[in-house]
Amino acid sequence: MFKPAALPVLLLSLLLAACARPVSDPSVSIERIGDDQATSTTTGLGGTGSDGSALPFTTGEGDTVGETTGAAPVSQYDPLNQRVIYFAYDSSQLSAESRSVAEAHAQYMLNNPSAQIVLEGHADERGTREYNLALGERRARSVSEIMNAYGVETGRIQLISYGEEQPVALGSTEEAWRQNRRVELLYQ
Repeated sequence: MFKPAALPVLLLSLLLAACARPVSDPSVSIERIGDDQATSTTTGLGGTGSDGSALPFTTGEGDTVGETTGAAPVSQYDPLNQRVIYFAYDSSQLSAESRSVAEAHAQYMLNNPSAQIVLEGHADERGTREYNLALGERRARSVSEIMNAYGVETGRIQLISYGEEQPVALGSTEEAWRQNRRVELLYQ
């Protein structure tokens, strides 16, 4: 016999079953790259580019994640897997390696016309708050200028400076300061 009190539970179960995505859905495939092996995982995170390809991203736990093509995974050394560009003390100049990362992301944006990116500029704790905000903006702008030079429209790039306000490493050591002098590349 049907109990009316069970109706909400039944409806919720049907709704969840209808919205569930099967684990074998290949629409977004990512690769976790560890110290000595790579494993492929399917997830709803990361999003897709306009061509249906998975957007690579970093998990925030130090693991580099990228798209897989079905044949071979994207190399952990692929510049698109790098989402942070580091800078020298009191500088907004890109190194040759950093320039190649910015160029790879510019090419990705050209190949994916709907992609939008946020460039977050950061600084270490040395200097005044105002100076560090300006330095973070100059760092983000230097990455943006590379992307613009490759043909990425300014309207697709958002610049934000956090200065010293969002450190990833705490402490007053050279290693902590080095990690905090950065621009983070975040796709929307």
